[in-house]
Amino acid sequence: MSRRQREIAGGRRSAQGRGETDPGRDPRQAPRLPVNPPAAGVLPAAASDPFVNPARLHRALRLLSGSPDDCRARAAGQWREDGIWVGEQAPSPVRPVPARELERLLGGETDLLVFDALEGFDVEAFAMALGMVRGGGRLLLLTPPLEAWPRRPDREMERLAVSGWPPVGPSRFLQRLANLLREPLEAPPPRPAPALPEGGLTADQAAGVARVHRTATGHPRRPLLITADRGRGKSTLLGVAAGRLLEERGARILVTAPRRAATGILFEHVRRTLPGARPTGNGLEAGGGSIRFVAPDALVADPPAADLLLVDEAAGIPLPLLLQLVERYNRLVMASTVHGYEGSGRGFELRLKRALDRLRPGWQHHRLQQPVRWAAGDPLEAFGFRALLLDAEPPPLPEPVPSPGSCLVRALGQEELLRQPGLLEPLFGLLVSAHYRTKPSDLRYLMDAPNLRLWVVQYRETLLGALLVAEEGGLPGPLRESILAGARRPRGHLLPQLLATRCGVPEALGARCWRVVRIAVHPRLQCRGLGSRLLAHLLEEARAGGVDLVGSSFGATAELARFWTRLDFLPLRLGHRR
Repeated sequence: MSRRQREIAGGRRSAQGRGETDPGRDPRQAPRLPVNPPAAGVLPAAASDPFVNPARLHRALRLLSGSPDDCRARAAGQWREDGIWVGEQAPSPVRPVPARELERLLGGETDLLVFDALEGFDVEAFAMALGMVRGGGRLLLLTPPLEAWPRRPDREMERLAVSGWPPVGPSRFLQRLANLLREPLEAPPPRPAPALPEGGLTADQAAGVARVHRTATGHPRRPLLITADRGRGKSTLLGVAAGRLLEERGARILVTAPRRAATGILFEHVRRTLPGARPTGNGLEAGGGSIRFVAPDALVADPPAADLLLVDEAAGIPLPLLLQLVERYNRLVMASTVHGYEGSGRGFELRLKRALDRLRPGWQHHRLQQPVRWAAGDPLEAFGFRALLLDAEPPPLPEPVPSPGSCLVRALGQEELLRQPGLLEPLFGLLVSAHYRTKPSDLRYLMDAPNLRLWVVQYRETLLGALLVAEEGGLPGPLRESILAGARRPRGHLLPQLLATRCGVPEALGARCWRVVRIAVHPRLQCRGLGSRLLAHLLEEARAGGVDLVGSSFGATAELARFWTRLDFLPLRLGHRR
């Protein structure tokens, strides 16, 4: 029976449960950890389990690959009642959680998470799962044999297929992931943990609480932006700061977020700070003050008076709506995940900072670096960053900055992204920086979508911009008739279906269409003509290739509308989505 089994695990830490890495180096850079697979079998009881140890908060990744029955049986042999099993099937008495339902467990933690990827690898669910393993715990990843995995039937690969473009060949995304799983894994050496200040907050968090206090009591119209990777304790910081403001000043505090459930940790820490707080319909009252949740759209429609507005997971709120809150509330704190399961907030962060420079020049920024739910330099976190490129950044620019005329535009095949790993990360970094929210699943789309074509603009070896195009249309007659009758809505083909059903152009269903999915230009080179040059090159390729129609569907802003109309594209339909 083919099976691979391996583990990444960190060193031991002090019983204080907080660690540090050498301040002179990046905590994600670490010495190699030799692979030394432990024997398979039942985990010992929690009290003696070396992987669930309150003094050792590095988490472990163990790979179990082989046949479905073999992998699931081995994982079941290590099962514990408080574990989470992500997948469609599990041996009795385990009750699995389907990947599409994992979001409802967000905010929970476990010492053991089993992620079943035997029939399909759900990228979004895996990104969520990475943050649900408690410090000292482990994640078991179940896969087919690595050498065969990219060629195996995969539900997620099938979801990328569109009519006329079925999946072709092995999955490049899974091939890259299998390659990473074969490599030696890394863990930092153990370091003494710094003493925690009173109250159990890290130094990062304590400084953040002080800055929230200054925002609430100091000069108005100086909003505070708090950013961090997942697991750094942003919501805890907000809850502790809010509790202290209630206790000391009787403040009226409003809280908003994309979902009410996203504020659970914040309110829990308000309760811990103020055990005597009284529950109300949407919040708490204490010390003559109050804190309550209000949905973002309700805040804009009928803004209540408040001494302070806290916005948690701000990247999940549309930027125009968030900026209305910035203008309506003189004392405002926004917290956002930069790299996490929600999708990278890097593009959001860049846009928000530019807007704050314009609207509130005195705005402040606080970055949380030290993790609180696992050790610094955590190997599982580092693997997630590398596997899903959660922390991808645009490439550094050469000096002097190249002129547009010195750059080359060329097609880039998806196979190149697998053969040349040095291309993928800067390309994805460009996409992350240029788009409001790039999801982890966009990486798989980039590598595996069968109807996707790519062009890049580069100076020598440095990528400066990218263009993603989906091939659509050319649908057969019977399918066209079903679409026009309202009986079918095949996956993909957004542009021809929109033109046929909303704009009265049924011929679009049979036409060859290229839809621009994404244009990305390096943040330091925007508004210099590189995006226009990419599109001009695309139009030349389309004419030469007999393409009937080139278009796009995008979130309309005045700036984007001007960009497209300057290139002689015509607006055909304006929709509205809340």
